[in-house]
Amino acid sequence: MKKFSSFKLLFVIALLLSLWRCKEQPYDVVQYGSLEGVILSEYDDKPINGVKITTSPTSETVYTDSVGHFSIPEVESGDITVTASRDGYLNYTEKLSITESETSSISMYLTKDSTSNPADDVMTLTSPLDGSVDQPVNLTFSWHFNATTYKNTPIDVSLVTVNTATLEEKTWIANTTDTTYTVQGLKYNSTYLWYLKVEADGAFIGNTQFQRIQTQAVPKNLLVYAKVFNNNYEIFSYDSTTQINYQLTDYPSRDWYPRKSPTENKVAFVSDRDNSNQIYTMDMDGRNVTKISQLSVTGYNNNGTGFAWSPDGGYIIYPHNNKLIKINKNGYDSQVLATAPGGRDFWKCDWSRYGHKIVVQTVGENIYDSEIYIMDDDGSNMQLLVANEPGRTDSPTFSFDGNTVYYTHDAGGVDAPDGWQKDARLYQINIDGTSLQEINIGKAAGESVYNPHILNAGVGLVYSLGIPDGPKTIYLSYLQTNPDGTISGTNQSIIAGEMPDW
Repeated sequence: MKKFSSFKLLFVIALLLSLWRCKEQPYDVVQYGSLEGVILSEYDDKPINGVKITTSPTSETVYTDSVGHFSIPEVESGDITVTASRDGYLNYTEKLSITESETSSISMYLTKDSTSNPADDVMTLTSPLDGSVDQPVNLTFSWHFNATTYKNTPIDVSLVTVNTATLEEKTWIANTTDTTYTVQGLKYNSTYLWYLKVEADGAFIGNTQFQRIQTQAVPKNLLVYAKVFNNNYEIFSYDSTTQINYQLTDYPSRDWYPRKSPTENKVAFVSDRDNSNQIYTMDMDGRNVTKISQLSVTGYNNNGTGFAWSPDGGYIIYPHNNKLIKINKNGYDSQVLATAPGGRDFWKCDWSRYGHKIVVQTVGENIYDSEIYIMDDDGSNMQLLVANEPGRTDSPTFSFDGNTVYYTHDAGGVDAPDGWQKDARLYQINIDGTSLQEINIGKAAGESVYNPHILNAGVGLVYSLGIPDGPKTIYLSYLQTNPDGTISGTNQSIIAGEMPDW
């Protein structure tokens, strides 16, 4: 009886389990739609590639293509969260609803990470690159616009340089959309930082990163000269090889009559920046301007011209009324070297490289009352070389060997009270007073020669040429003795200017 009861109980349990298993069990069915979209830059509406796209609930992770597009073919329907992330940008999250069996679209705008520089994002500096050396002082800068707008506003740039020695900051061109600009007149042998200031419709965006560059050393064999610039005389140098014209002085005064040291990378000049005509020296790049004279450069009809270096570059001689002053190149040891004949003042002068001689022009109360004297370089043994003649005599200078003196004289014979010259020509004479000759340089009628100086190499003359009251042009002339014994030279135009020394 007990055995039957146990069997019956097991049968009932098995039947109940069978019925429970046969009952339908409820479960959730997941439905899907798809998602596509585009990721753009907030700055310029441009697509961004390589952006990582994730969703929550989780679906396939994808990245945007070159046009900023992405697509996820299977995303759970219902409310989801989409996250876009990329290095250099702030993560962006947006919620939306996915509909079953449909494609949902989204556009998302990414903002640059605040630690990045918007100016560097929209601009690339292309030349000169950071660390560039031996750059010319007339230098072309170039850059590239990575974007033309910032937050849908057109952008422009300003080119700025900073001289690291002087901290001078200069804007060369402002608010331009050009991609190149050539700067004229950087300093030789200097370090500069350059960058672009970026703006959008007048609103400052930022400055690009600095690029550091080094300019070239001062070239050898530079021509120095003066010219009127911004209604004022300034001093320039000119490199005939590169044709770079370089401004040495920039001062609200008259700076002129430059003369190169024969031994150092220095140039002396006359300036009235001290309210009188004084002699200054400076480096050939315009730095280290130093006043050296104690007495002014002055005399009858002398407007602040006329001095010369000693052959060793240690001294300078210059006129102060009827005295010829000799002074050390550093501004000390001033002494009177010579006194002019009675009623006359010294003016333009030169010191021979060889032969220990000085040649000097003297002038009376009338500018056309000019004579040329020669003396030993200690001021002794002063002798008349060229006597006063009708017309103005001017600008004596030695030949390279010191045996000949070149000078100008107005062959028109005009005795003009203001010094006007009708036809100033080149002449040469031996230092003993013999063999006076005109040098035929083939100048045009009406032109006059001014301020001749021997070339450093000693094979020719440099001077300015022009009409008396008009602009002047600097010329170079290599001299030759012709079969008939005459002296001639062919004019070679160099650059507009006057008072040259080469």
